[in-house]
Amino acid sequence: MKPTELSKEQTKKVLESFKPNTQISRLVEYLARNPRTTRSELCSNLSLSNPSDLALGYNSILRKHQLAIGCCPSPIRYTNKYAQPTAMAEWSLNKLSPSELKLPIKGPNRPVVRDPLFNKRREYIEAHSKEGQCLNKLLAKSKEVKA
Repeated sequence: MKPTELSKEQTKKVLESFKPNTQISRLVEYLARNPRTTRSELCSNLSLSNPSDLALGYNSILRKHQLAIGCCPSPIRYTNKYAQPTAMAEWSLNKLSPSELKLPIKGPNRPVVRDPLFNKRREYIEAHSKEGQCLNKLLAKSKEVKA
């Protein structure tokens, strides 16, 4: 699975599979325009409580369009309000290959999101953002402690 962005026509065709103004229709429409969105953004912008539950419940319908909702780890580590690291994931609407369509939705053999831009994005974030600079300092300190 690779994160993908859909055109307005493609999005409209996919949304015809769902009732309008439901959580899943809002989620699909948002992810079609905004791939690689963090869970916190999804929950706050769309008033969702559990995107993974929605994904598991509706991925069978999305498979008819060779799509699935999935997540992958973020290239940077986020922290919560207590400055503790959190395992934030990025959610996307993903294009399924023909071989991935044969795999089950649940279980150990399900398709896994593989983002080809993950390493490039991580390098860019580490070099150009405040979060990346903080991460680099923490990594340097942990290396000094181990040495």
